[in-house]
Parts: sequence; C-alpha cells; structure tokens
Amino acid sequence: MNLSNSPPTAGEQRDIPLGQALFFSPLPLPTAQGDGLDINGSFSEVNDVYLDIGTSNSGKEFQVQMYTSALCLFCFVCFFMVLAFIYVEGAQDGNTHGYGFYFQRVWQDDFTDTLLFIILGVLLLSAYAILSTTYQKSRQRPMRFNRQRREVCYFPSGSDTPVICPWEELITWIASSSGTTGGNFSTTYTFGMAVEDKANDQYWFIRRPVINVLSAQAEWEAIRDFMEKGPEACPGKAQHTDRHSFDNKRAELHHRFKHGPKYWFKISMIEWSISYFGVAWFYIWNAMCWWKFPYYVAEWDLRFSMKEMPANIEAWSSALPEDEWAKPSEELIEQTKQVEAHLARGGLFYDFFAANAQDTENKKSA
Repeated sequence: MNLSNSPPTAGEQRDIPLGQALFFSPLPLPTAQGDGLDINGSFSEVNDVYLDIGTSNSGKEFQVQMYTSALCLFCFVCFFMVLAFIYVEGAQDGNTHGYGFYFQRVWQDDFTDTLLFIILGVLLLSAYAILSTTYQKSRQRPMRFNRQRREVCYFPSGSDTPVICPWEELITWIASSSGTTGGNFSTTYTFGMAVEDKANDQYWFIRRPVINVLSAQAEWEAIRDFMEKGPEACPGKAQHTDRHSFDNKRAELHHRFKHGPKYWFKISMIEWSISYFGVAWFYIWNAMCWWKFPYYVAEWDLRFSMKEMPANIEAWSSALPEDEWAKPSEELIEQTKQVEAHLARGGLFYDFFAANAQDTENKKSA
C-alpha cells in the first residue's frame, strides 16, 4: 500500500490487489453508532491516561488444548493399534502363551519404535509451536494510545526505539481481499494500521485478520471512544487467563446445569451445561487436554511476553494536568459532528464522503 506518495483520507475507498480498502483515518472519525467492542481481547491495559493493545494471553490456553488433545488422541490410536497387534500375534500362535509374552514381541517390533518416534516428534513440534508464538509475542511491546497527549506509541518488532505519531495522523483501514480455494471463492478481511516514522521517512504497518467489516469497526470505535471520550466509554481491559479461569469455568458449568434445563443428549459447542452428555464431555475433553496444564502455560505466557516499557515511555505515559492536555483539531470536531448526524439519520460511514464528493462536483459543474 503506497501511503508516502499517495496519502489517504478518512472515508476513501482504494483499490488494492484482489480487493479494496476503506480508510477510517487519518482524521479519526466515527464509523458507526453504538459502543465499541474489544472482540479479540487485545486491550491489555485501560486507564485514565493510556490504552495498551497487543499483549493479552487470551486464547493461549485454547492453543495448548488443541495440541495436547491431538497428541492424546494420537496416543489412544497408537495404543489400540498395539492391542490389535497383540491380538493378531496371539491368534497366529494359537494363544499358547500369555498376553505378556505377545506384548513383549510386539514391543520389540520395529513398528512400535516407529510409533514412539512419531509420538515424540508430534510432542516436540507441539512444544515448538507453543513456545515460538510466545517468543514472537515477547519481542513486540504493546501499542500505546495516550489520550492526554493525543499521541500513539509503537515499537517495531524487536526494537527498543519507539515511534510516536499524532493520534489524528494515524492511518487505519479495513481491507477485503477475494481469492479462490480451487472449488469456490472466499473473502478475507484485515484490520490495518500504519504509523508514520518521520525520522526514517517510512511507515510501520500493523495488520490483523478479522471476521468481517463490523468486527473491525467495533474495535476501531473502542479505540476512538477511548481517545475522544475517555476510558468510561471504552471496554475495560481483557481478562487474563490463569489457573483460576478453569475453576471459574467449571463452577459456572455446575451452577448452570443445576439451575437450567437438563437433557440427556444435546450438543452445543458454546454451552456445555444443557445436557448430561455435555457435562460428561467437558470432563473428558479437559482430561484429554491435561486438565489445568493449558492454563498454567497461559499464566507463563503472560509473565514471559509482557515486555516492560522503557523509562522514557513510562515518563511519556504519566498523567498530565488537565490544562496541559492536547486538544482535538477544529477540523476533527466539526467533521465529527457532521458524521454523527449522518449516522443518526441512518446513513453509512462511506456514504457520507460519497455524498460530500457529489455535492462538491455539482457545485463545480454549476
């Protein structure tokens, strides 16, 4: 995306390879009515001065559960394969010996060594995937939005040198890209930000996949509400996952099962407590995931990846007297009022700029 030679404006729609991008800023204007949401659980700190985005351990326990459950399932399959081979060995020999004898013969077979080697490989690959994602996150400090200074602080990955840009100059967009999987067409969405590094004459890009345009708007509105209205208008910081999260989840399951409707067999991936089968599967699933182990890993992930800010940014993040707070520009104040009125009438964000462009064109023609 060429931003240096062709700076975007809020409301602009720009063609990109395989899709389009709709810009929310510079000049951070409201894009929708209603409260913003932290859909991805990435707000790691929210206070009167700043908002941090990026170092929550939300979802880490699920990542560990996926790998541990897959490993357990594979081990179960291997176990039953070994039992099958023991049965076949005994049947071929007329069961003239005990099962211990046939187990020893199967255990000494090259096939068993291969299974053990595969299990060890899967274990090491799972550990690498879990550790590598934590390590990559530990190299990236959170992105900090300072509402009193009306500035944004960003650390490029692996760097200890901050890049600070004015809030009203931050570039954000939602991009949609279409592609084919061979059998059908699909569309992916990306929420992006670009921080201008004037000292080095470049932009730093932050991109994250999102479900759809509405989810990107919800997160953008949460950030914008914090900067323009304060922390009371913004969602609170994400709840970090720890070992108590499992205890709370299990206690809530018991409470809902005790006081809610009960079925013998009804499946819901969202609500486990609606049936006896669901409660039983909750325990089976967590046993396959090594019980609280994923939550201990999530606790470690939070401690390891929560990289501290340097002293100069901690000073930059300190509270200012209210009379020293930076003020929004007159252009932002005026255009925000116009966009809010347009949205209240049922209009859409990009319609506002399209209508203004048409009015300007009509005036020129007249």
